[in-house]
Amino acid sequence: MYKQVYWSSSARRSLKLAHQNKGKNCIGQEQLPKNDSPLPAPPESENESLVPVVAEPENETPAFKAVKEEITTAVRGLKAITNYLEEECVRFLQVIDEISSDHLSIRDKIGDLLADLEYHEVVLQIFKQFNRLEVIETENIKTWVLLYYTTMISTNYTDSSEKFSMCLEKSEAVEQLTELFKHTEYDDDLENNGLKYGVFTNILITLHNIVRFTGIKFHYKEAKTAEKVMPLIGVKNEFICSVAMLLLAYIIDEDENDKIVDENNIIICIVTWLSQSLNHPSRRARGFTPWELTRGLSKLAVNDSNKKKIIEANALQEFSKMLSFNDARELENTTECLWTLCFDKSARQVIKDFPDIVAALDSLKNSDNEKIRKNAKGALWLINEEKEYSKVTDNVGEDVGQHIFISYSWAEKTKVKEIYKSLQSHGFKVWVDWENMGGSTLQAMAEAVENASVVLICVSENYKLSNNCRLEAEYTFTKKRNYLPLVMQKQYKADGWLGIMLGSKLYYDFSGKYPYEQSEQQLLKALRELEITRPTLEPMSASQESHSTESCYKMTNAEVVEWLEKKGLQRLSSLLYNIDGKMLWDMKLFSETAPEYFFKEIKDQFELSLVEVIQFNSALKTLH
Repeated sequence: MYKQVYWSSSARRSLKLAHQNKGKNCIGQEQLPKNDSPLPAPPESENESLVPVVAEPENETPAFKAVKEEITTAVRGLKAITNYLEEECVRFLQVIDEISSDHLSIRDKIGDLLADLEYHEVVLQIFKQFNRLEVIETENIKTWVLLYYTTMISTNYTDSSEKFSMCLEKSEAVEQLTELFKHTEYDDDLENNGLKYGVFTNILITLHNIVRFTGIKFHYKEAKTAEKVMPLIGVKNEFICSVAMLLLAYIIDEDENDKIVDENNIIICIVTWLSQSLNHPSRRARGFTPWELTRGLSKLAVNDSNKKKIIEANALQEFSKMLSFNDARELENTTECLWTLCFDKSARQVIKDFPDIVAALDSLKNSDNEKIRKNAKGALWLINEEKEYSKVTDNVGEDVGQHIFISYSWAEKTKVKEIYKSLQSHGFKVWVDWENMGGSTLQAMAEAVENASVVLICVSENYKLSNNCRLEAEYTFTKKRNYLPLVMQKQYKADGWLGIMLGSKLYYDFSGKYPYEQSEQQLLKALRELEITRPTLEPMSASQESHSTESCYKMTNAEVVEWLEKKGLQRLSSLLYNIDGKMLWDMKLFSETAPEYFFKEIKDQFELSLVEVIQFNSALKTLH
């Protein structure tokens, strides 16, 4: 969320409140540092290497180009400072803050630029230096101004830039922000001190914005942020109460949920604000937009006990309105929340009684927006109870599969690629959705799970929060496939639906806690015990080497065309002229793991005859 009007992004305007409260330990507008002097440029020779070189995108707008150099100079100047509490750095911060206010339409791009320039490292150092102080004297105006600008910039750019929010989340920013509350504890006098009140609200909103984008609450748990925020639910200030409630919606644990949600009516409040925002000309309530409120409900809905409460709060009536409004972010978050709710059988039944919602989802499953399309298809999969997709049901419970299926969160893609390569090098055939297509290929996923000899579930907080991952995991459980949990995140213990499903199963730790080779050997041993031994590659003789997988990977586009023509597939060669050997090999694996879906798509996409489909299938089988 953004700061309300009386706390705009420029301190000169926002501190009018303080100026009006003279004699109450406040700073007046005339006490703010003047910012009409030229921006001091740090010496090139000393500071050039402190800031990364950012590549220039081809589609940079004139407005963005105009501020890029100024932002880069300001960040370079800040990075040259070692003691932020003693040296003059407010001027550099003012530049970044005022650009945010003057260029609202490109604030997201500026936030991304700050992430690329590693400005979050500056923020972290400033927070750390403040937290080393036992107390900040109220009369120390210079220090409070510095903290105000730093937190204000964080508030505005975490509101608009996911990239900047992610950078702060991955650093110690959440822990440091939470610790900063010790300097601004809420009491009846806080609102009379404009500057201190501004810092307090900046901290609270920034904590909300970070988790709203990332969805990761691990750092909040480590910092015990919920303990600091919970008392704020009962304060008279409606703005602070509202932000605190929505922040808690993201960060509370499953075991805390029932008490906090029920005692404070968080869900009822959020749905009420959602209704108010939809009926207000500004499409906001208490500073929150409908998509922000719906996203908060979606995060609460991950906890199964909250699904019924969201339905009972009449949220579906508001979702029906939002589905008819042509706003991408609103549609993305509404369809995601509906998909999350649909994991509960009773909630699914209630949703079926809203024909407008089901009809809207049916229309949105063909949306050009990938997120909307995936969410709508996922929700419909559950509403229709998988009947459209599940084809292979006769062999449930039998280990007849010939491949390993890896179910993972997109955030763990790098680690999963390493595991994938390891398994392939040991001769295993592996099915992975590298393109994160999710709901767009539900039938392919269903076939791949049903035909799998084992499913590897890559356990992390991201995995638990992902609807697509839950769909794959529950489908694996429903079809009684063998599955092995791989831990991908240090210190994460599966809870909620994921914890219930995994139960007391033995975990294989790939979080980095142990050497990779050790974890790999343990996994290979488990696969051998499950008799998952069917290899992708047969032993090769020297004469066969030219037809090996490695050779297939090295085929150029022209060589693929030549290969198709030699197989008598001249018409197909003209259609597949732009694929290389790696893509050809992936097509072979796809044809083996989800054959029905694959050949139907090939036939429909390229208008092939049945004979041509059979010829192509035979040709793929010759690849080794």
